[in-house]
Amino acid sequence: NVIAHDYVQALIWTQTAASALSTQNRELTSPRVEKLLRLFGSLLPPFTACQPTSPKKPKHKERWLHVFNQALPYGGHTAMATRWMQDGVANRTHSVAVLAQKQDLPEELRAAVRASGGKVHAADLTQSLLDRAAWLRSLAAANADYVVLHIDVEDVIALSAFAAAGGPPVFLVNHAAHIYWNGASNVDVIVNCRGSKLEAHWTQAYRNAARCATVPIPLALPEDNAPSEALLKQRREKARETLGIPQDAVFILTSGDSYKFTAMEELDFIAVCEDLLRQMPEIFIGAIGPAEDERWAAARERTGSHLRTFGRQLRSQVPLFLQAADLYIEGFPFGSTTALLEAGIRAIPVVLSPAQCPPPYGTDGIAVDNVLIRAASLEDYKSNILDLCRNDEQRARLGTQLRDSILKHHTGAGWRNYVEQAIQVAPKTHSLQTISPPIPTEPAAHLYWVAFKRASAPWLMRRVEDAIWQAISLGAKPMSLDQNAGASQSPLTAGVLAELTKQYSHHLYLEAAKKSGAADPVPAHSSRTKTWAKAILSSLGPAGEMVLRLIRRIKTWREAKFVRCENDKASKNAGPKI
Repeated sequence: NVIAHDYVQALIWTQTAASALSTQNRELTSPRVEKLLRLFGSLLPPFTACQPTSPKKPKHKERWLHVFNQALPYGGHTAMATRWMQDGVANRTHSVAVLAQKQDLPEELRAAVRASGGKVHAADLTQSLLDRAAWLRSLAAANADYVVLHIDVEDVIALSAFAAAGGPPVFLVNHAAHIYWNGASNVDVIVNCRGSKLEAHWTQAYRNAARCATVPIPLALPEDNAPSEALLKQRREKARETLGIPQDAVFILTSGDSYKFTAMEELDFIAVCEDLLRQMPEIFIGAIGPAEDERWAAARERTGSHLRTFGRQLRSQVPLFLQAADLYIEGFPFGSTTALLEAGIRAIPVVLSPAQCPPPYGTDGIAVDNVLIRAASLEDYKSNILDLCRNDEQRARLGTQLRDSILKHHTGAGWRNYVEQAIQVAPKTHSLQTISPPIPTEPAAHLYWVAFKRASAPWLMRRVEDAIWQAISLGAKPMSLDQNAGASQSPLTAGVLAELTKQYSHHLYLEAAKKSGAADPVPAHSSRTKTWAKAILSSLGPAGEMVLRLIRRIKTWREAKFVRCENDKASKNAGPKI
C-alpha cells in the first residue's frame, strides 16, 4: 500500500500489524511500525499551519488535552484520566478528545471536564484514520499546552498526529507495561504508573525511551478517609450482612478478571485457596470479577461457599466488599494492581502474589515496594496469609503502613508533585526521539507471558486472524491478493483461497450440525472466522464468488446429510455418532 501511495489503506494495515504484535512481549517496540508512523505524520499539515495566529492572553490557563481511542465506563484508562482532571489545580483546564467513540462518554468523565472548564471533542467516525490524525494535530496545536495520551496499544491515529516535531509536549501513559505498544519514539515523555525500578528499566531499555517519568495511578479517597472505630464497625457489620459473611469470620478478598485466575502449571489460585481452607476452615475467601465457571462452582460446592466468586461488580458496589474485608490477597498468575491499591488505601492489609508470579505480572510500585514483601514460594504465600488471619494486631499494623504509603504517593499534594516533575522532564515543544532496534526482554519474562496466554486465552493464538477481521471492518482491502479476474492465481492467492475455503466451510459444517440437533457446539471464534473469511472471499471478484458458490452447495449437501442421519437414528434408535 505504501509503494502504491495508498496511505489510507496502509495506515489500517499498520494498525493491524500492531494489534498482532501486542499479543507478545519479547520485543516491546517495532522500528518498522515507528518509521511508518513517521511517514504518515509527514503527510499531515505541519503544526505551524495549525496554530492560532492570535497570541495567548497573559492570564491564560494551562490547557491539558486528554486523548482516548474510546473512553469506556469501566477499566483503568477512564478512571485515571477522570481523577487526573480532578487534581485541584485552579489554573488548569482539562479537555478530552475521543478518536473512535462509539457510545456515550461516561458521565463521571464528562463531569470532570465540565468542572475544570474544558470541552469534549469527538472525531468524525466517517473520516479515515489519516483524516482523524490530521484533525487531532490541528486540535492539539490550537487548543492545548500539554497532551496526555490514554490510548490503546495498537493506536495509529494519535501516534501519526504527533509523528512530527512541533506543537505541545506529549505524554503517553504506560498503562500496559508488560506488552508491546506503539509510539515510544513519537512522544516526549512516557508516564509510568507504578513507579517501580523494574518498570523504569523496561521503559528505557526495551522501548528505547529517551524520557520517562513516574505519575502514579491517582486514587480517589474513600468516602470517609478517617472514620471512627464505631462507624467502621457499623459499615463492616452491614456489608457482611449483605454479602452473607459471618460477623466473626476472617474475610479475605481478591479481585481480577476471569482470565487472571487461570491455572498455569503450579500457579493454581483456586487450589491454593482450597488448601488455605483445609488448614483454617473458618475463614471465608471471596473474589470480585471472575465469572463462576465450572472450577469456581466446584470449589464453592466443595467448601460450602467458604470460597466463592461474586462475579463482575459495578464500581459503585466495590466499596461494600472492601468494607467487609479483613485481608486482601493478590491473585495469580496475573495480578490487579489498581484493585490492590484501592484495598490498601482503606487500611486493608495486602499479601502480594508469590515470586513465581513476578512483576510486571504481579504488583510492584513506589507505594508498595518498601512496605510489602513478596513471598519466595507458594508455601510462603500461604503461610503469610494464615499468619495474618490469626493475628489482628499484625493486620492492623500492616494495613496502616500500606494506607499511609498509598496516600503519600497516589493522592493529594504528593501525587501532584509527580505531575510537576513530569512537566519538568518534558521539552517546551514536542520533539521526536531516535528510532533504535529493540533489545528483547529477558527470556523468563516473555516465556511466562506465552505460557500464561496459552493457558488463559488460547484464542489469542488466532490473533492474526482477528487482526485481519478488524482491518476489513475498518475498510481495508486484501491488496496482496490478485484482483484481476483474468490473472492466473499466484501461489499466495491459491494458498489463501484454500485456507479460507477450509475455515469458512468448517464453520458452515458446524452450523449445519447445530441446526440438525447435533450435540457439538459452534465455537465462539468460528463466527468471527466466517465473517472475515466471507469478506475476503467476496473481495476477490469472480474467483472468490466461485468459492462461495461451491461452499453454499456443500452447506446444502451437508444439511441434507445431517437430516438423513438424524432420521436414520430416529428410525433405528441407533447409528453413528455425529
